[in-house]
Amino acid sequence: LESAERLVPAIAQALHLPLQATDEQAARKELLDYLKPKQLLLVLDNCEHLLDGMTLAGELLEAAPHAQILATSRERLRLRAEYVFPLPGLPYDDRPVHPSAQLFQGTAQRIIPEFEISELNSTHVNRLCRLVDGIPLALELAAGAMDRTSAASLADEIEHSLDTLVSDLRDIPARHRSLRVVLDSTWNRLQPQTRHVFAALSAFRGSFSPDTAWEVAGASPELLEQMMAHSLLEFDREADRYELHEMLRQFADQKLGEMPEHKDDISRRHFTYYADLAQRGGAAMRGGDQVDWIASLQLEEENIRKAINWAVDSDNEAVARLVVSLHVFWHTTGRIQEAARYYARIMPQLDHLSPNIGAWLLADHAEMLLELGRTKECVLLASKALPMFRETTDGAGATYVYFLLSRAARRLSEDIDISVQLADAGLQYALAPETDTFYASLLLESLSDSLIRSGRNDEANAR
Repeated sequence: LESAERLVPAIAQALHLPLQATDEQAARKELLDYLKPKQLLLVLDNCEHLLDGMTLAGELLEAAPHAQILATSRERLRLRAEYVFPLPGLPYDDRPVHPSAQLFQGTAQRIIPEFEISELNSTHVNRLCRLVDGIPLALELAAGAMDRTSAASLADEIEHSLDTLVSDLRDIPARHRSLRVVLDSTWNRLQPQTRHVFAALSAFRGSFSPDTAWEVAGASPELLEQMMAHSLLEFDREADRYELHEMLRQFADQKLGEMPEHKDDISRRHFTYYADLAQRGGAAMRGGDQVDWIASLQLEEENIRKAINWAVDSDNEAVARLVVSLHVFWHTTGRIQEAARYYARIMPQLDHLSPNIGAWLLADHAEMLLELGRTKECVLLASKALPMFRETTDGAGATYVYFLLSRAARRLSEDIDISVQLADAGLQYALAPETDTFYASLLLESLSDSLIRSGRNDEANAR
């Protein structure tokens, strides 16, 4: 129906009730009087664009105590008698056979009778099912494209564009011929402010907290509730976090792209928030809060990666500070290779960084290379960082470099005394009152390790 005014005559037609009334109110009363003694189930499908007229459902239930209504809608009807049953997509997992895959296969076989999910294509079909979250319409639209492509290529296309999910079948209603049309219909029902905030939420990757949504996207609790009501957000009550499904995030991101000034502002706010989070987490992880901060930063990893990737070509100093802040987190949780890739991406901009941040970037990169077994490269970078730390009078940084050089010497030289000498040289920085005790403890640990290996146990105990 195009209008809520058509509800009464449409229901009457479905019930084979010829209305005698000529005006709307009289027709409404005639319908309710007819239903009053009836025991029936009335199905109202796709109600979201007729919500203003859905008070009729409440009146009907009140007038006809033996009638029940099953209504489908992308939004709640918000009636007192309403019981809400959220409908997720069809289940999917990593097995070759699950409900989403069965629907995809059955639909694809209408145009390719020989199509079967096999060991060769099941991984790609499962990725496709995850990308569309098991939504039946999306699965059917995707399966309709299997006559021109493979499951692997189709999954790649869907990952990059919603416009892949279209159908040219003549007997499908226009509102179901593409997923974009479905989403556009919801978008058009949003208030302008809600549209702006929904588009801004596409800046997030993975889940996000209510506070973060406010800080980055200006999403108040009221606006988040509105988006929940429109089935645009998922909410994990136990974790108190929201999530935008990837298809919806892609759609929202395209809408944000139509507002270039808004997009730039949101991207900057997203980066600023996670850069600050990384800085606070990095400082805390050098103290006594490693366990809590590991959990917090792991929860935000996808957003942190997005923040780094956004800024890596646009704000050298800021992204270098963010990456340096996360060094202890990456090292402690074993994300060595990922961290090394980030350092390598930023290293070409070293000359454009402030001396202290540049020195920390060199030293942190050196430690990751040491962990990867690239000891000689580690020594080169650490040796380059040392004079920079001395120039900026950063005792913690100098202590850190001597710690790295001491460890590297144990690998490169059979003479353990070289390692001891390098660690000893760093003590003037490590034992200074202003030096971060985290880095001082690293150096003392490395020195005691070398002393033990050389049989000087008493000195090791003293260190």
